[in-house]
Amino acid sequence: MARTERVSLMIQNFYSEFDDGGKSVAEIAKKYGVSASTIYKNMAVIAEKSGVSVDDLYRNAKGGKKIGTINTAKRRKKNVSINDAKKALDEVDKKLILVEGYFEARLEDMKNYLELYEENK
Repeated sequence: MARTERVSLMIQNFYSEFDDGGKSVAEIAKKYGVSASTIYKNMAVIAEKSGVSVDDLYRNAKGGKKIGTINTAKRRKKNVSINDAKKALDEVDKKLILVEGYFEARLEDMKNYLELYEENK
């Protein structure tokens, strides 16, 4: 089996073997004939396909922890996280409006200073 096929197969099966099967990164790497570094390089893809965050997957893989119950809880909490994110974005929007107003005022000040400078040349 070609390397790209092994990596693709490993990505496809990583989460179930890591989470449900209780295998370590080293064991999974050995099974698929890839290096552990190859697994870590593909963590973003693995996390996306598994529906978990890269940070949690990476932290748990590095720490030797199994992530089954942690991720199940995080998946259930996803809707809350989306609502929290929307609230946070609303707050950011409010702050951006304030910042925009500040910069518009500074720009107006600069225009006024430039006009005064041009008049006093």
